[in-house]
Amino acid sequence: MSEANVSVVMGLLDAWTAGDCDAALASFDPGVEADLGQLPGGRQTQGRDELREVVAQWRSADQAGAVSVDKVFDAGDEVVVCLREAVTGERGATTERSYAQVFGLRDGSVVFTRTFYELALALEAVSA
Repeated sequence: MSEANVSVVMGLLDAWTAGDCDAALASFDPGVEADLGQLPGGRQTQGRDELREVVAQWRSADQAGAVSVDKVFDAGDEVVVCLREAVTGERGATTERSYAQVFGLRDGSVVFTRTFYELALALEAVSA
């Protein structure tokens, strides 16, 4: 099952990078719990609709950028991804940030996600 989970996560990240937010959000369970508080403009959300609101805010504020995957860790029902994102602000300056995200999956859908500034903290969270 874990290879399938990695495939789901990589598919949603590919969709996100391609700018297809609806396809990316379709990978999330309708009741998904998301803790995105460590990202600029992020917060905790409950449900796909609230997650969609945060995504729309990022897109309208140019806080979302091109995402690339540095590493993927298969942890069974959880997938840890080390991401790098390049964000171009309204003045044209590009800022790069790295972070890790844990995706918890059940029956092929993401049921929770949590963001960490440090990969070590994300890996610690899945081993707890």
